[in-house]
Amino acid sequence: MSNEIENIYQSLYRKMKTIRSQNSLKVIHKICQEHKNSGSTDFRISTIARLGIGRGAPSKQTLANSGGQNYRILIQAWQDSAPKSARTQPSAGDWISEIKDSRLRFLVEDLYSRLKKLERENLEFSKVPLEIDLRGVSPTNAGPDLIDSEWDALKLAIDNKFLENMGWHIDHRGSVSDASGALIYRNGYATAIEKLLSVRTS
Repeated sequence: MSNEIENIYQSLYRKMKTIRSQNSLKVIHKICQEHKNSGSTDFRISTIARLGIGRGAPSKQTLANSGGQNYRILIQAWQDSAPKSARTQPSAGDWISEIKDSRLRFLVEDLYSRLKKLERENLEFSKVPLEIDLRGVSPTNAGPDLIDSEWDALKLAIDNKFLENMGWHIDHRGSVSDASGALIYRNGYATAIEKLLSVRTS
């Protein structure tokens, strides 16, 4: 045991206001020392509380509560004394045990359990290779399957010379009207043909 841990223990011991809390701290200190001597590096609150069952150590809930701060400081000191490469990292859900409201703690534990399940399922899905076979699928910009004469007819429909000979004109909305203003083809006629032709030439 290092002098640093012993100094922390003695300092905390003097801060304890009751003999009972001093004895509890002494038990925690002894458990942590035995635990380290066994070669373990797991100093999570849940682990220390489990090892202290029947030995007069505070419960897991007591250690997690605000009144258990001094106990946690001592446990953390023992955790810090373990080699960094071998330390057991606290579980991501350890903080849940610190929630005082039992009903709220139960709800959070349930939500956390569901979240971990979804994470595991997502991980499994990510391992499945996704294969998309595009063979035999026509490109989306291939346009309609028209023969050459049909394409030529579309070109002629909006050809300026053809329209001039017919006395027709195209307005900005794509409609076609004659010289008197009578509507020949409604809005979008010319622009739709232009889009079809642009697909073929792209």
